[in-house]
Parts: sequence; structure tokens; C-alpha cells
Amino acid sequence: MKTTIQKSVMLLALALLGFNCDPSELLSEFNACGDESWGERTGAEADAAAEATIAFSNSPSKETCENVRTALLDYIEALENMEECVVPANKDAYAKALDDSRDQLQELDCNQDFQS
Repeated sequence: MKTTIQKSVMLLALALLGFNCDPSELLSEFNACGDESWGERTGAEADAAAEATIAFSNSPSKETCENVRTALLDYIEALENMEECVVPANKDAYAKALDDSRDQLQELDCNQDFQS
């Protein structure tokens, strides 16, 4: 069970971190972000999510699981604030990906025994 949670958390974190991309492609079609990159605008939340995921991987517990959930939810919120940077044709898919990720995090069971 511990490895299933760890794998799920790591995959979700990697998927969400994948949204940190160079905005040059987006800016060519849609210049709402100006000169600021996604990394500059969401870097603190991405770093916090990565650190929480590493802490959970090193010491799985209810507390570190909840920390991962909180950090990833904060990252999703930061990504929601980036919606103006998404090419209009991709906005629906972008919003759905964030909603699906949030739903998966809400379903994450941090009340299990991680030591067994």
C-alpha cells in the first residue's frame, strides 16, 4: 500500500510539474503573460510540491502525505492563475487537467498505515 501511494503521489507531482514550460511557444500565439515565464510565476509552489514529495518518499506518514496534498493543491492553484497564458484552443483541456488533478488529490487516503 505504501508503494502504491508513493507511486501515485510521484506520478501526480511529475505530471503537474510538467506544466512548467518555456512560454515562448505560447507567447507566439497569445501574449498575455508578457516576459514572465511559468517557472517564475509558479516556481515557489513547484519547489514546495517537489520538497513535500521528497519528504514523503523519505518518510511516509499521514503528516507528510497531507503535506504533499497541500503543496500540490497550492501548485494547482498557482497553475490556475496561469490560465491567461494558455493558448485559447487549449484552455478547456488545461482546466480539465487541473480539475482532474485536484479531484485525485482530494481522494488521496492519507489515513492509512504507511509503515506496513
